[in-house]
Amino acid sequence: MLLAAIMTVWHSFRVRRDGGIAVPPPELRADPARISRFELVRREVTAMLLTGAALLLLSVFSPAPIAPAITDVNAITGDARAPWFFLWVQQMLKWGDPFLWGVLVPVLLLLILALIPYVLPRPAQNEVGRWFIRSNRLAQVVLAVMALLVILLTLLALLPAA
Repeated sequence: MLLAAIMTVWHSFRVRRDGGIAVPPPELRADPARISRFELVRREVTAMLLTGAALLLLSVFSPAPIAPAITDVNAITGDARAPWFFLWVQQMLKWGDPFLWGVLVPVLLLLILALIPYVLPRPAQNEVGRWFIRSNRLAQVVLAVMALLVILLTLLALLPAA
C-alpha cells in the first residue's frame, strides 16, 4: 500500500513536471515538444503489465487473509467493521440518523467535489498546468478540508472502542 502511494505521488509529479495532460497553451510553454500518443500508450501498457505481474506474484506468495465462511448464523458477533475506505462513514453513523450521516453527508461531499470545476473560478490562463496556483486557492482549500475530514474520521474509527 505504501509503495502504491509513493508510486502515485511520483507519477503525478512526473506528469506535471514533464508537461503531462494539463499543460499551458503552446505559446506559453518554453518547450513545445511532447511525446507521441503511441509512446504514451506504450509506456502506460508497460506499466500496467508490470504492475499486474507484481500483484499476481504478491497474491501467489502472500494470499489474502480471508476468514472461513460463517456456518453458524447464531454465532455472529457485534464487532463489524466497514472496509477501510468506508470507515469514515461508519464513524459518522455512530452520531445518529443513518440517512443523514450514512447517505446524505457522503452524497453532499461528492456533489461538492463534482461542482468545484463549475462553481469556483477557473485558474488564470498563465497558471494552467501548474500545481497549487494562486488563482484557484479556494478549490485547494475546499479539497484539503474535505480530505482532512475524511482522514480524521477514518483515524477515529480505527481507535478501539472505549
